[in-house]
Amino acid sequence: MLLTKCILWGSIFWLPILMYHMLKNEAKPKKNLILGVTFPKEGQEDPEVKAEADSFIRCSRTICWLLVLTVIPCFLLPSSLMMTVWGIWLFIAVTVPNIPYVMSNIRLKKIKEEHGWKRKAQAPVLKPLEVPKINWISPGWFIPPVILCLIPVFFSRIYVSLNIFFAVMCLLSFVGYRYLYRDKPEMVDDDSELTTTLTRIRKGNWGLMWLSLSYFLGIICVITALLMPIHPWIGLLALILFSVLLCLYAVKLEMKTRAAQERLTGNSEGERYVDEDDYWLGGILYYNPNDKKLIVNNRIGINTTFNFARPAGKVLTIITLLVILMLPFFGVIFDSIGTQEIVFEINSQELDVRSGFSHYNIALDSVDKATLLEDVPEHLTKISGTGMETLLSGKWFANSVGGNVRLLLDPRTEAFILLETEEGNYIVSTRDTDKTVSYYKQLLDEIE
Repeated sequence: MLLTKCILWGSIFWLPILMYHMLKNEAKPKKNLILGVTFPKEGQEDPEVKAEADSFIRCSRTICWLLVLTVIPCFLLPSSLMMTVWGIWLFIAVTVPNIPYVMSNIRLKKIKEEHGWKRKAQAPVLKPLEVPKINWISPGWFIPPVILCLIPVFFSRIYVSLNIFFAVMCLLSFVGYRYLYRDKPEMVDDDSELTTTLTRIRKGNWGLMWLSLSYFLGIICVITALLMPIHPWIGLLALILFSVLLCLYAVKLEMKTRAAQERLTGNSEGERYVDEDDYWLGGILYYNPNDKKLIVNNRIGINTTFNFARPAGKVLTIITLLVILMLPFFGVIFDSIGTQEIVFEINSQELDVRSGFSHYNIALDSVDKATLLEDVPEHLTKISGTGMETLLSGKWFANSVGGNVRLLLDPRTEAFILLETEEGNYIVSTRDTDKTVSYYKQLLDEIE
């Protein structure tokens, strides 16, 4: 139970820390931007602007540590509430840190206007500069991870569907790399050499991010095929380790890009500079009806976003917001799934076992053997389904029962029915040990 809680909260407790450092970084001038607001050199050094940036950092730091500290009492919660609280906490961690950012962005825009730094409507707009063509990474670099995903299929059939899924995801990594990026010069001012350098850095690190993701998926498939069936916990720890390494590498690429943008644009001066503040609502949402493109690059770093002014952009943005708003309810749904009754119905022809969305209908004439177990088989490895402290369901693998087995049981009980059938093996139970034993005896009578 404690290990499950450690994995559950360990997967997200670091989010506020990451968001704090990412948002704090935006308080440093880069590409003439401070917290999503464009300032000339004079404005970047203004005491009022610096004071607002410092105030934002202090507020963000407080929110960060409050969120991290609230994880500690969550370990004391009962299992029945764990996923609900987990979903609520995740929702707060994703949304609340952005509130000070938006508020500071609004205040900085006001300061900018009061000091006369806001570009007038009639001010000349810089035309896009022509930069040397920067080639895309060859699709061939994405082929090896696809092969890595498919190699285990020739040695084991346990995770065939998962291997194929990850192979497809590797191919989609190239699609994401190629088509989720706006191939547009990274202009800050009318310095063409600076624009070329910034564009090359951003596009290169964007490619490295997607390429590393595809190889990571290939490594996952190999680890899953080699370790999970034999040493599930070692395999799980290896997957967690590689996941952490991927996240750290992605963050490193993002911060490396930002550091280059800060270093290269620190001396940008003059009256002619790019100012697109009016198109960025709160410094977060891009809304430009004059821009016909759906994909737009974030102004700093390597990420991209949608143009909210486009119909598809509205749909995608709304879907994203709905997913975030649904996070607390996902937890409620998971907790309810884990506590729903496991219902048995036996007649002369079949055994019907169901709980929530899981449902097995087993013909009794296909049952070769029925055995009452006192414990769940050791070294279970999930292929697909649900793995909770209160419910195991779906397709699993266990050497002790001959390989693949379908589960629908409460692992906290002390009686489980193993059914060896022509279609495969099943292990089922109710949520009450005595009831499971009673159903087992009834099942034996029907089979005989």
